Amino acid sequence: MVGKSPLVAELLRSGATFYSDEFAVLDEHGRVHPYPRPLQMRRQGEILQTRHPAEEFGARIGTDPLPFALVALTRYQEGASWRPKQLSPGKAAFELLRHTTCARRFPQRALELLRRVVETAPIFQGTRGEVHEPAQWLFRQAEDVKFIAPIF
Repeated sequence: MVGKSPLVAELLRSGATFYSDEFAVLDEHGRVHPYPRPLQMRRQGEILQTRHPAEEFGARIGTDPLPFALVALTRYQEGASWRPKQLSPGKAAFELLRHTTCARRFPQRALELLRRVVETAPIFQGTRGEVHEPAQWLFRQAEDVKFIAPIF
């Protein structure tokens, strides 16, 4: 309940190609592959989620693996202003490691993949309020946003 799906939905409405709302699936070259499951949305104040296909937000679904262009680690907080800070590669790797599901089972592989990501793309972290401001910021930062694969 960190506000991931509403931000992804806003990015899709703005023209981003959909790759995932759940996981960034990486190959050995550090490229992200599609994992296009329906977005799980909940109404404000509710716990139950409903599934919404990405096409419902006007999205195109990605098919080819792509390199990372930018990573944004975000968390929703009501009323917050979006003021992301770029992380150093070391801090970025540490933060991404916390969200890497295969790290306990395959630590060497996970660290190698994270190294490739932090060497390839700038990593930003910040708290955000509503979705419009960070979505527009993301498009300005990565002029050609190729895919959506959030990490929270």
